[in-house]
Amino acid sequence: MIEGRFAPRFTAGPLTLPTLGGHLVLRRPTEADLDAVVAIHGNPATNVHNPAGPMKDDEQGRALLEGWLVDWRERGIGYWAVDAVLPEEWEGARTLGFSGVRHLPAGPTQVLNLYYRYAPAAWGRGWASAVARRALDAARAYDPETPVIARMQPGNLPSRRVAEKAGLQPVGFDLAGRPVLADRPLPRSVVKGLPLV
Repeated sequence: MIEGRFAPRFTAGPLTLPTLGGHLVLRRPTEADLDAVVAIHGNPATNVHNPAGPMKDDEQGRALLEGWLVDWRERGIGYWAVDAVLPEEWEGARTLGFSGVRHLPAGPTQVLNLYYRYAPAAWGRGWASAVARRALDAARAYDPETPVIARMQPGNLPSRRVAEKAGLQPVGFDLAGRPVLADRPLPRSVVKGLPLV
């Protein structure tokens, strides 16, 4: 991959949300996002389908965020911080969630993992699907040869709907029994080669 090729094209402009008269800004996360990472990932409501449960402390948040920062530095692609710049009733800009794609080993190859996690206040507005579609566009521009996948717990229907609205289709189940959706057919070795975490 050409380092940084992705960042200028896909982080410069906002994703417009005309229904609210505001817009979302998709940007590279920074160390200053730690509080938002912990608040969103530590919220029990955002972890109903997460077997590990909510994030427990700043240390876990820092480790997660550092992995995302390394992705951007070393690969020029990663998860975005999703900021809302909305009408006055939302009190200006705030981080609603994190979404995007990042590299993930999958047996003999690499895939780009589509990810989305938002604060409950952002649910049900179509934002996760809109940003997921933008992430797939970014992934195709970054490296059209690398498959994009999403995994979720079997009962996590909202997550599955977001992946399907982004254009992913079921391709099988990983070794943990989670549905895997992808932007193209994948060999069984790739689906079964996904890490268990």
